[in-house]
Amino acid sequence: MKKNKKIVLLFVLFFCFLSAFSYNTDPLYQYQWGLKNRGNGHLDKSVIRENYEIMYFNYDNALSAFPVFNYDNFADDLMYIQAIQNSDIGFEEAYSLYENIKNKKEIIVAVIDSGIDITHPELSESIWTNPYEIPGNGIDDDNNGYIDDICGYNFCDNNNSIYSNPVDDIHGTHAAGIIISSHNNIGVKGIAYSKEHSVKIMPLKVLGSTEYGSTRALCEAIEYAYKNGASICNISLGLLTNEERLNRLIKNYSNMLFVAAAGNGYNFQGYNIDGLPLYPASYNYDNVIAVSNLSIDGSRYESGNFGNSVDIYAPGTFILSTIPNNSYGFLSGTSMSAPFVSGVAAMLMSAYPKYDAYAIKKIITSSATIDGKLLGECASNGRLNAFNAMLLASQY
Repeated sequence: MKKNKKIVLLFVLFFCFLSAFSYNTDPLYQYQWGLKNRGNGHLDKSVIRENYEIMYFNYDNALSAFPVFNYDNFADDLMYIQAIQNSDIGFEEAYSLYENIKNKKEIIVAVIDSGIDITHPELSESIWTNPYEIPGNGIDDDNNGYIDDICGYNFCDNNNSIYSNPVDDIHGTHAAGIIISSHNNIGVKGIAYSKEHSVKIMPLKVLGSTEYGSTRALCEAIEYAYKNGASICNISLGLLTNEERLNRLIKNYSNMLFVAAAGNGYNFQGYNIDGLPLYPASYNYDNVIAVSNLSIDGSRYESGNFGNSVDIYAPGTFILSTIPNNSYGFLSGTSMSAPFVSGVAAMLMSAYPKYDAYAIKKIITSSATIDGKLLGECASNGRLNAFNAMLLASQY
């Protein structure tokens, strides 16, 4: 099967002409419609079709990042379609509640993906560090089988280089930024960031230069995350075969929440994963949340997979976040939707540590905004609502 490896990047380096806005002074926040949709932006789908080739799944035992539909004509074509307001996650209201919580618990989110540029100024202060490892001495100080795993590990190349280069590691850097970008007045805004740095990102690289990896790498990363204290695994990738080791790990690690992208179908068309499962999204366990792609108008984006195996929808189309070299880019796909849910889950776990993985999943899915456009498209019939989730968690 053909594997299109072309990735078109959009580097957003336009601070000089971005206007300020009332909520805060992170200058690119106004383009983060998933956090606050002001009803003033959308993609023109015909233009997207002209600018993309689709990366197909392979059918062997390798795992793949899902197609990343990048869009490189922002200035000319962004404002074609009036968006429906309130398709965002209610971030501002949720964040106000979150910031008022005292004594937040530290939560570690393992981003199991490509590598992450941990030097990015939006991410650097929120990266997990291994307290039992001495940097650079070439010794496995904590006897966990990994030498100098200071900030995570590279399971593709079996070394501690969690960042390779600005092309290979866009996907993971972008996912991390959705979850935790600093509120530091220089760019975008992350969902679970707090001034106490109560949420940390654990970079675990399992995808290589072609955005393909192995189930071995994925399983080893999950084991590492569990043994090193992660509460959430964000998995914006998948495979079409039900690997016994992967199944067993996720089932046995029942106190860790797995947030999995539901996939982007074929030829720009999503399909029902009830009939053609995708793993780990299709595992029917209480600690797995499968997430598909919500478009800016509140409907399922046409490339996003659907079905009862999908739990909820979250913003995933034209999402602005961090990319390597201190830059920002717009990416689309369920790979972007999953980190929205991971960010909200981290916020909930940090604010309300009494809840286990099952309870967090129940809170997130029960508090979804029900929408007629999503009826029958997922188990919850709705989209992520961070504000509702925070309110519901506070009432239990």
